[in-house]
Amino acid sequence: MASYRRRHYLINKKYQIRYTIYILASMIAVAVLISAVTFSVIYPMLSAKLSKAVTEAISKDISRGLLITYWTGVAVLIAVAAVFGILFSHRIVGPINRMTALVNEIKQGNLSKKIILREKDEFYPLANAINDLLDELDETVAVSRQKIGEFAENLEKIRAQFQRKNAIDSDTDKKFESMISDCRRILSELSKYRT
Repeated sequence: MASYRRRHYLINKKYQIRYTIYILASMIAVAVLISAVTFSVIYPMLSAKLSKAVTEAISKDISRGLLITYWTGVAVLIAVAAVFGILFSHRIVGPINRMTALVNEIKQGNLSKKIILREKDEFYPLANAINDLLDELDETVAVSRQKIGEFAENLEKIRAQFQRKNAIDSDTDKKFESMISDCRRILSELSKYRT
């Protein structure tokens, strides 16, 4: 299977940004919770121990410094998580977009298209299964088209032989015409699929 090269990372902005916001909101909530618990438990202990050694102003400065360091780390972590959220969501959204495009092609009658994914994409096995199914469907349509065409030709030949011998009545002729018409309709339906 041919490989697929990534050109854009934001291919479905609505989904990918929403997915990334969920990740970031979760991280911020955890950071706030950790911050609240840490500084509500540690600050009183630190303050009690440091109050003997340093003044309250120095103790507050140390706590502020710890808080600034903590939130700087959280900000860096959020930026990294945002990038990874977009990259990870692309591994899901990209294949889904390609599969959706393929289904639309099939609905328009094109059976020659295939899904091309990278081997590391999450939906690579599904893409291979769909491509195999399309190959089988393509072959089935081609064989069915050929068989229906041959069947319609044979019906027309048999009908013509009966007519030459004047061995056909109007009911039988109508049945032949109906069967031939059904074959042509089926052939027309099968012809919408390009292989």
